[in-house]
Amino acid sequence: MPFAPSGPKIFGPGVFDMKAGIVQALFALDALLATHAPVRKQIVFLWTSDEEIGSESSRKLWRRKPHTAMLSSSSNRRSDQEAS
Repeated sequence: MPFAPSGPKIFGPGVFDMKAGIVQALFALDALLATHAPVRKQIVFLWTSDEEIGSESSRKLWRRKPHTAMLSSSSNRRSDQEAS
């Protein structure tokens, strides 16, 4: 499938994969900061080249630091699966 813009949408390889999640995360952070609301928790982005399932190297990184919430930007995950 070739890259093809169509109105406000785009179609083609890689338009909604891990890279799309990175863009969404950055826009969300920008929107949060634009509200000037106090941010009471440290926000950390962990972007790796691991595959979405079985990410052994990145799993070691996010398990090392305690966190109260985590969001996976992978688009192929069911809500009941452990993030990788």
